[in-house]
Amino acid sequence: MSEPVYVGIDVAKASFEVAASGEAQTLSLGNDEAGHAELRQVLVPLAPRLILLEATGGHERLLALALAAAGLRVSVINPRQARDFRRCTGKLARPIASTRRCCAASPPCWTRRVASRVRCSMRSSANSPRW
Repeated sequence: MSEPVYVGIDVAKASFEVAASGEAQTLSLGNDEAGHAELRQVLVPLAPRLILLEATGGHERLLALALAAAGLRVSVINPRQARDFRRCTGKLARPIASTRRCCAASPPCWTRRVASRVRCSMRSSANSPRW
């Protein structure tokens, strides 16, 4: 039985970089439809358990939607949480590179946190009025 794959993605306005658990190299693609399609082609066969994207002022939205439409489990995390996680793991140098590697290399922490937040948000949204 193979190890589950976790993916961390750093998104910028023009491009994004991808790191997967167990892989030393990263992949850099353009943040456009062609880049999204190429990433889907790479990730769908891997069937990652979770893909984490750090929120970057809306530049991550189309990528997150494209990956979710391909049937992949995607979570957009708060940059503050990613920074705090890097801090507690002692990896503050080169924040861009360390964010995607921390997200990909420490998946059990993120998986539990994402699952609990989804349950909480589902509970709170069911009881709250729509404005």
